[in-house]
Amino acid sequence: MLLLEDPVHFYRNGRYYYIFYLDIPYGRGFGFSPQTIIQLDDYNTVDGCQVILLKAHQNIVHETYQKAMVDMDKVDTTSNGAFGDLDKNDLHKAIVDGRKIHHAQYQSEKTIKNRSAVLYRWTLIIQANSEELLDEQVDVIQRMWSGKDGTVLDPNSPLQYIELELPVGKTFQAYDQLFDYLSYNDVDTTFTSTHENYAGLDFYSRLVLQDEKGVVVGYDTLASQQVTAEGMRSAHVLIDFVRKTKDKSVVAIPRASGHKAFQNRETHEEMSMASCFAQAAANQFTLEGSRVHHIVLNDFNYEKLTKNEIYKAMEDDFSIIDISEISVNALQPYGEFEEGKNLYTMMQKKIFLILNILRNYTLDENSEGDIKTAYRETVKRYYNSDHRKSSFIGMPPNRFPIMTNYRTELKIVFDEAKGQRREGKTDRVERVIGQIEESLDGNIKILGAPTSLKPSDKIQTYYDFSKIGDRRQKNAQFVNILNFIISQFKEGDLLVIHGADVLDKEIYKAYVNAELERLKKRGGKVIFTFDNTTEGANTKIFDLNNGHLYTNFDEDFGWSFIGRIEKGKFSQLEAAFKQPLSQKLQIDIEMTVPARGVFRCNERSILHLIDAYPKL
Repeated sequence: MLLLEDPVHFYRNGRYYYIFYLDIPYGRGFGFSPQTIIQLDDYNTVDGCQVILLKAHQNIVHETYQKAMVDMDKVDTTSNGAFGDLDKNDLHKAIVDGRKIHHAQYQSEKTIKNRSAVLYRWTLIIQANSEELLDEQVDVIQRMWSGKDGTVLDPNSPLQYIELELPVGKTFQAYDQLFDYLSYNDVDTTFTSTHENYAGLDFYSRLVLQDEKGVVVGYDTLASQQVTAEGMRSAHVLIDFVRKTKDKSVVAIPRASGHKAFQNRETHEEMSMASCFAQAAANQFTLEGSRVHHIVLNDFNYEKLTKNEIYKAMEDDFSIIDISEISVNALQPYGEFEEGKNLYTMMQKKIFLILNILRNYTLDENSEGDIKTAYRETVKRYYNSDHRKSSFIGMPPNRFPIMTNYRTELKIVFDEAKGQRREGKTDRVERVIGQIEESLDGNIKILGAPTSLKPSDKIQTYYDFSKIGDRRQKNAQFVNILNFIISQFKEGDLLVIHGADVLDKEIYKAYVNAELERLKKRGGKVIFTFDNTTEGANTKIFDLNNGHLYTNFDEDFGWSFIGRIEKGKFSQLEAAFKQPLSQKLQIDIEMTVPARGVFRCNERSILHLIDAYPKL
């Protein structure tokens, strides 16, 4: 094994570091077996040191493969006579034989156009409390790989051929150039490390997710080498949600996979683990100066959570609003003046969707046209012909028409049709009026009254739906209140939708996605939490593809944390990630273990199995 002379280290946050790139020169890597790779990962760790072996890989198409192997087309100079007779255990002979095999193998495959290849880039990171410990750890690894400590018994083991390249100097530059031309945007390539993408080996064993500015969310499930002498788990996972959350992200954990440590201190029932995980993200946002709005459709209650240290320390900065005690005028739009034209169109979609939800999605296209026409006439009658130019934005709630005015306008449409003896439209409008009357029965307080809800100035505001009646009423009021909430957003603010499995998938294309796009334009972000994954009657995250909530799961969600998957449904996770996943991951994610899930961030496409235990 070759270690470059005069290695350089760097110092950061009280720790010393070496970074090496593993290089296996041409002719030396032939014969690598699963056992060899296991030995590569199986070295002793010096007290005061941490060693991380990152194993990134990329599938490359045939054309790129040929470019990478251009030197292989040179004349083979590795004939048996080139170096004379060599002992079978001689290192030099092993290299010569390996070069011959590599050359012959490439020559036989280079013309096969569908022959792809895999390029691995492995990085060794050593962290230590002192420079002396750094050098001691390097020596331990070097002796193990070279066989000097007696661990490697095979004198021809490829481990001894590995070179550690430092990210400095001409040698490294030549090595680094091998990767320069690779395009990670090529549709025919993937750039991902998973459990077992090389010889069936476990890639989790040295890769613990610990973002520099991250918050504690739990433990790396498979980092067994991180268990202390006392048997305590110390491989904390730290996630930087502020930087990782792009437009939207998702947490889905079945209620049956909750954790007994996270309970309602009054009822002693386990709270939604998906919501607890999202709360950790919300806390980081507020600690960095952003505001968070929570729409709580499940029973999550941070105030009553057994673990809520941040809430206790900042209680005056939190606000809980009982949605059953306030009203938001379903007809009145909220937003900026320049948003007026779009809001005018969105409000027509909103009022129809609310009524359609309350009618269990039975309204037809004709009813939709009548309902939207009545909205336009209502706004026009109360203001002027300039209503399309945003004159209705920012009006005081007591000056804006409410649902009783809207019903009156529909009756006018009915009377006009009756006067014109248009029996078909007369019957239709009369039916719509009756449907609206039925829909508003019992909902007039929250949908049909002037807006009483006030904008919140707290750093975290919770809109509590727990006292709203059935699922249909929750969907209707969610659609109704979303415009008001998003109108308060500024750059960097976060929306958390707790218990999104309660929401019908029909509402996204019909209206909600337009509001989420408005949120994005304001610089806001959103996290959805689901209290299920593949089980139960409620809406599931994997049901919301095809443009409902996402088109491409892996691209549309900045990160995801997916909990237990039912047996027989693992393929749904593979379909979402657009790649086959290992049997080991399948076993781990199908186990009934409290708060376990797989975390994936699309900027790196690396999977992390985590037992969630967020610090709240």
